[in-house]
Amino acid sequence: MQARTAGSPTVWHSAGAEVRRWMLGQRNRDGGWGYRPGRPSRLEPTCWALLATATPDRQVLEGWPRRDGLPVEGPSGAVNIAFAGLAAFTGFSGRAETHWFAEGVVRALGDVRGVRLASSEEVRQDNSLQGWPWMTDTFTWVEPTAWCLLALKRWRRLGGRASWLAARVDAGEAVLADRAIPTGGWNYGNPVVNGKVLSAFAPTTVVALLALRDRPRDPAVARSLQWLASHRLTEASGSALGLVALCLERFGVDGGTVRDRLVKSLDGVLGRGDVVAASHIGVALAGTEPDDAFAL
Repeated sequence: MQARTAGSPTVWHSAGAEVRRWMLGQRNRDGGWGYRPGRPSRLEPTCWALLATATPDRQVLEGWPRRDGLPVEGPSGAVNIAFAGLAAFTGFSGRAETHWFAEGVVRALGDVRGVRLASSEEVRQDNSLQGWPWMTDTFTWVEPTAWCLLALKRWRRLGGRASWLAARVDAGEAVLADRAIPTGGWNYGNPVVNGKVLSAFAPTTVVALLALRDRPRDPAVARSLQWLASHRLTEASGSALGLVALCLERFGVDGGTVRDRLVKSLDGVLGRGDVVAASHIGVALAGTEPDDAFAL
């Protein structure tokens, strides 16, 4: 891995400021963001936009409709567990007045577990591990587990306490260790199927690495960070590149080439009105603060 370099921080910061101005201009009257400008507010873009703009006013989350303590996603009233974890994580990154919302969501997430499945010769992984699913009463997946683990660890860092907290953190970490691809990174689903090692994907790898940021010496973390650094430009979307730059920065790995690519892609992302991708770029170009939201 390369050592951190100075790069062109003036250009990156200027582009980041442009993204934040654009994001604030797309905010809906209810305080949230849609996936595209002018669309109804949805949970995922709202959370990422709040993180990207560092907006202290998070009242839109406090009033978000919930079911069984978890924020719902869209007019269907369904609960997306990964987005619920993202919402709790986002709430904890705001001012203290909004932490009660995030704590309520985290406590509800503590009761959510992926269902156990029988072992399988085709898919060699520990199906008895119970992380978090995309939807309740379904199987454990990497991304929901990583987002919920991030939320629980952020709460713990802020002084959160619960009798079940350590066990659920341990379970989430065990799932991510079990699902890690032997050559580095994480797939959306399984690491190995029918003896074939599946491909890793940058966005999933980023979220898993961020959830394990406090365990830098774990072999799976070291391998996956090396994989991400080596494949930093492989997935060329603004969203994937933004997440990669965000992650490399938090691990102290030089991501200047990725940030340079983000600056070049910015006009296209803003022109398409892609709120989530713009948010990923905005967070990536913002750099880190002493109490960065992704610090665990």
